[in-house]
Formats: sequence, structure tokens, C-alpha cells
Amino acid sequence: MPQNASLDLLAGYGTKASRRTIRERSRFRVLTRHFFHRLFLNDTVFLEEQMTEKVVAVITVLAGFFFYVSENLMYPYLWFPDQGTSWMEKSYILALVMVFIGLITVVEWNVMFLDRRDFLNLVPLPLKPGTVLAAKFASLALFVAFFAAGMNSLSSLVFTAYLGESQGASLTFSIRIFLVHMATAAAAGFFVFFSTAAFAGLLAALPGGRFFRRLSGLLRYLLMLGYVVLLFLFLSEALFGGRSILNLLHAGGEASSSSPAYPHMWFTGLYEVLLGNRDPFFMEMASMALSGLALALLAFFLAAAMSYRRRLKSAEPAGTKRRFAFRMRGMLESAVNHLVSRNSVQRSVFWFFGKTLAKSQVHRMRLAAYLVVGAGFVILQFILSGREAVTAESWAMRSIPFILSLALLLGVKDTVNLSLSLDANWIFRLTENPERRHYFAGLRKAVLVFCLVPLFLLLTAFYGLAWGWPPAARNGLYAFVFAVALLEGLFFRHRKIPFACSYLPGKGKIHVYGVVYLGFFLAYTAVPLGVQAYVLARPSRFAVLCGAVLAMILAFRIYDKFFFYRKHGILYEEHPTPVMVDYFSSV
Repeated sequence: MPQNASLDLLAGYGTKASRRTIRERSRFRVLTRHFFHRLFLNDTVFLEEQMTEKVVAVITVLAGFFFYVSENLMYPYLWFPDQGTSWMEKSYILALVMVFIGLITVVEWNVMFLDRRDFLNLVPLPLKPGTVLAAKFASLALFVAFFAAGMNSLSSLVFTAYLGESQGASLTFSIRIFLVHMATAAAAGFFVFFSTAAFAGLLAALPGGRFFRRLSGLLRYLLMLGYVVLLFLFLSEALFGGRSILNLLHAGGEASSSSPAYPHMWFTGLYEVLLGNRDPFFMEMASMALSGLALALLAFFLAAAMSYRRRLKSAEPAGTKRRFAFRMRGMLESAVNHLVSRNSVQRSVFWFFGKTLAKSQVHRMRLAAYLVVGAGFVILQFILSGREAVTAESWAMRSIPFILSLALLLGVKDTVNLSLSLDANWIFRLTENPERRHYFAGLRKAVLVFCLVPLFLLLTAFYGLAWGWPPAARNGLYAFVFAVALLEGLFFRHRKIPFACSYLPGKGKIHVYGVVYLGFFLAYTAVPLGVQAYVLARPSRFAVLCGAVLAMILAFRIYDKFFFYRKHGILYEEHPTPVMVDYFSSV
């Protein structure tokens, strides 16, 4: 072959290789952007509308909170120079970062790896598995770095200002403090996120799958509860003062032999070493931090590869139904039908609610988020109350049914608005009954049977073991009456079939009505508990309470039957307010 031809061939090969590289980089960027966007569209948080504004608002609130905590921690260093004890405040802020990132990890649980939708959309495309996995990792890394940087954007300035002033540091060393603070916070966040993600991915990828996937779901609920309790503890300490968590984290001011067991101490050591501290203990902690981070990343890539391989080999088609060989189920459903209602419309909504909640992980997770917050508040009360919390007279013990029932019903109210599929409402449109009240009577009965009754059975069993069965039955029945009244109030004039109608995100307007919601929460827990002893002192007083609730329910039923549902139809599609529509149409 002539020399010129050989050179032309090599030049052509180089051009093709360069083009392939450019294409892969372009695909990597597009995939990374796609996966990053999907992290804000999960089964717990769905920020499709005005996503950028909402995320910026969340980051701003977190940055303000971290600034407030850091200011309270570091203020003494303005008057007293650092004598080598600032590692305690650093460990506190790093522990707080890890709690927030851990909670974010639980929220992002179902989108940390490629799911079925990603698999179906991306596998037919000419994409290399390495490119897909690298883009997924890059999106997660950007996500964690984004939140870590946002949370610490102001606190890093506080640490830089106070430590630099305390040590008489130069401008160069102050910049070093700022960079080290941001880097160690991000490293701590990466460790929590990717170690949790790897554990969840490896658990779900184990053979025999269904049991381990359910175990993974249980682990998710437990982690969410743990992080919520820790977050409440940090919030209560930040708002009401105290240093109990700080004392717990730094073991009374000394680095003890148990310190290596706490991951926040690893990154505290890394913080100190990067600032130039060559203490052997901190050197050891820094080594553990780097090793732990490397193992977390390695385990994540292994879990991601196993998950991707399992998806490729999965041959189960969408919508395959599992077989249930239990005849008792049909008999039980028949008995429930006769007990609930003989009206076919009520039965249809009743079972549509129950079976959707049983099979839809998205809706279960959304409801569980409310229950976890309620349970976290209960646990916080027990922690703050100490030994007195377990007595029958304690506020913490008696408030459990009210807090959990309120969290449960608020969660149901929000969850039923989330559509399973907008196509699901076509059957209701075609067969709509003129007696629309039956649809929502079926919904209330479903919430009562599938949600409230199981909750209060568990609570009665708990109180029965703690107090004895007669007091447990009385207190459980008393709280159940208020829960039924709350159920009727929350679903009064309700017009949407559960899980089948569209909704507008952000209608709750927590930032506007937050004080009102807090007042309602305090009233719902304080008023019943305040009059509980008086009402339960005599059966006649409890009968009057039940009569008042029944009268309220009867009044609601009469209003629904003869007035409201005769004038208002079922709300299948929710639209913006006319004011906003007129404004945008005129622009």
C-alpha cells in the first residue's frame, strides 16, 4: 500500500474515532441532564411545576437553617480563641449534613438506579451500558453536591470568619478553611448517599428477589423514621437551645475509643487533617473517611451493574399478574361487601381505593411519609419527656392516637389526589351515577376500614399491654370518635374519585397557611386531651360526645344529598383558577 494511502487511512480512522468520542460525550451529557431532572420527579416529591423555583426555595431555607446553627455553634470563638476544640462544632455540623443527605437519600430511593421506565426507554437506543451507568452516577453526584453546597454555602462562611478571626489566619488560610469545609461536607454527603444506595441496590438485586425487595422497602421506612427523629432532635435543639446532641456526638469533649464507630467523626478527622492538623487520632479518622468513601462508591457501582444486568435478563412482561391460590380471600371480600354497603357504586370506589393502595408503591410511600413524620414527632416527645413519658398521665403517651390519626388522615387526603393513571377515570365517566354522594361515601368507608381501623387496633393492643385492656379500650374508643369526626371534616364536599383525577401541585400552600396548619394541629391534639378526663369520667358525657359527632355526620349527609352533589359534579380534571387563565390568555 502506498505511503500516502496509509496516511489517509489513518487520518480517516482518527476522524471516525473522534466522531465516536464526541457522540458518546454528547449522549453522556444528555443522559446526565435527563437523570438529574428525574431525581426531582419521584414517588415522594414531585416537582414538575416550577421545579427550579421550588428547589431554589428549599435550598435557601436549608442554607438559612445551617447558617443559624453554625452561628450559634461558633459565636463563642469570637471571644475565646480556638484551643483545639473546634473539631466538636465541626463534627456537629457534619453530622447534621449527613442527617439531611440521609433523608434526601430515602426520598430518592426509587430513582437511585435505573427503573423499568428507564430500561424500556434506553435499552433500544444505541447506548453503551458504561455510558448509561456513568451518566446515572454523574447525575447523582451532581445532585448530592448541589444540595451539600447549597446547605453549606452560608455556614462555610461562618466557620471561615470565626475560625479565621480566632486563629488570626491570613487570607490564604481563610480561603483554605472555606474550601475544606465545603469539600468535607460534600464528602460526608457522598458517603451517606452512595453507601445507602449501594446497600439498597445490593439488597434488591439478590436472587430470590421478592422477599429482599420487600425487606428493602421496610428498610426504607425505618431509615426515614430514624432520620426524621434525628432531624426533629436537631431542630428542637436549634430552636429551644441545649447542647445534648453536641455532647453526645463528641463524647463529652474527648475523642474516645468509640469515636471510630461514628462516621461523622471520620470526616471530622478529614476536616482537621486538610487544615494541617497531624494528630494521630485525626489522621486515623481521615484514613477511615477516605476508605469508607472509596468502598461506598465501589459498592454503588457494583450494585448499579447488578441492577442493570438483572433488568436486562428480566423477562417478566409488564402487567403480569401474580396468582393467588387463597379461596379465603374471595370469602373475606364477600363478607366485607355485605358489611360495608350493598350499593354497587360505593363498593366500586371502596375496592378501587383498597387495591390501589395495596399495589401502588408510589401511593404507599407518599402515605408512609406522613405517618413517618407523625411517628417521628411521637418518638421525639418520648425522648424529651424521659421516663415520665410511659405513665398513663403523660401527655406524650395520651397524644399518640391523635398525632398518628391526624398524620394518617392528612396523608390519605393528599395521597388520593395523586392519580394512579388519568386513564383510570374513563370508566367512572362512562358509568357515572346521578347519586354522586355514593362515590364519596364509599371513599370514606374505605379510609375507615383500610386505614383508621387497623391503626386503632394496633394502638389498642399497644395500650392494652402498657395500661391494661379496660383503660386501653376506653382511650382508644375516645380517640377513634375524634378521628371519625376529622375524617368527615377533611372529606366534606370532596369531589374527586381517589387515584383517578388530575390535580394541581402546590395547592396546600404550606408557606402561606403554615401557621394555620400548626394551629389546627395543636388544637386537634390539645382540646381532646384537655377534656378527656372530664368526658371519660361518666358514660353519659361520652354518649353526648358520640351523639354530637353523629349529629355532625347526619348534617353532612343531608347537605350532600339534597344540596351539594345535586349542584356540583365530580371533578375529574383540575384546572388553574380563572384569574390566572385570564391573565395568561391576555399576554
